[in-house]
Amino acid sequence: MTKLIVTWSVQRFRRLAKELPNAEDSVLEIGCSTGGTTRCLAGRCARVVAVDLGAEVVKNLQAELAAKPNVTVARVDGRDAARLRSLLPDPDLIFLDIGGTALLGNIAVVLRECLQAFMPQALVVRNTELATVGGADRGGRAARGIEFPPD
Repeated sequence: MTKLIVTWSVQRFRRLAKELPNAEDSVLEIGCSTGGTTRCLAGRCARVVAVDLGAEVVKNLQAELAAKPNVTVARVDGRDAARLRSLLPDPDLIFLDIGGTALLGNIAVVLRECLQAFMPQALVVRNTELATVGGADRGGRAARGIEFPPD
């Protein structure tokens, strides 16, 4: 069973990227943007596949991380499960941040695709609306089976 972890905080999202993976893990990061979380993962995991829709941010991050053989950065839509599977068929962890203020409907589509295509140990999502709708309080109490770690 996949553990779903939701946070609204970039700092907590990146802290989880440093705490959760182990050296043997393969990690899929959807919404890598400029690579803040990707860099956290790159030093901890056996394999990292980081994807984003932004052509310029992908190009820049590919150039920056070219010397890291365990990291692949690609321009892929997070809703394209077939393409994601071709890059990383069986991720241990998935980190999803397509914008902390992205609409819940957009997050739900990507979540559905990920949960149908993969069986990760954990799926970590950064999204304010999901954290709010899920019933998280700022103390990090869980609601509806979703874990909301404290900041």
